[in-house]
Formats: sequence, structure tokens, C-alpha cells
Amino acid sequence: EIIRTESSIKNEFVTNRRETNEAARLAREELAKGILETHFENTSFPVYQNVTGFPETHKDKIRENLIEQLTAPVRWTQTIQKMIEDGATSFTECGPGKVLQGLVKRIDKTVEVKGISSIPINI
Repeated sequence: EIIRTESSIKNEFVTNRRETNEAARLAREELAKGILETHFENTSFPVYQNVTGFPETHKDKIRENLIEQLTAPVRWTQTIQKMIEDGATSFTECGPGKVLQGLVKRIDKTVEVKGISSIPINI
């Protein structure tokens, strides 16, 4: 029989959180290394990143946000709302399923959502 006290549960939670934070920190370092070694260019179109919810076009800011995105909260709702505010009226989910289409519709029922699960390739 295992007896767990409130104190032991809290200690277990703190230990698990500490291990998770350490794993995230190590993953972020590895991701940052790869991103910093990757060539980026400024974009001619806005790139909406979930870490801020705002569009970016400058390569250094896009790079910085990609690194931050691994451990930062996802601002999905704010990102979609900002895209709509900036004029987006149609969203296309690439890949199988309709999860993102459903999430977008929950944010704004007036926008068009569609999905593509494959793209025909003519060889």
C-alpha cells in the first residue's frame, strides 16, 4: 500500500516541473543553435508567429521569435484575430484533419476555412 501525502505530491510535482523545465531549456538551446546557423532573409509578406500574435517581416525578429516559441505560451486566438483584423478572410489548413479549421471557426464564424490533405505532383 502506498500512502501519498499532500507534501509528497507537491514535491513530486516540483521535481517533475524542474525536470521538464531543464529538458525544455536544453531543447531550446539546441533549437537556437540550429536556427542561428540557418540563413534567413527579410520577407516581403507578413509572417504571423504564435509567440507574439503579430506579423513580422524582419529576419532577426522572425529568428528570435522562432527560438522563443519553443517555451513560450501559444497565442493562437490573438494570432488569428490579428490576421482577421489585418484583412484575412480565408484560412487553409495543410495536412490531414480539420482541427485548425475548427479552431479558426470558433474564433470567427464569418471567415472561410478549408483544408488540403495532399497536393498532386506531376512528374
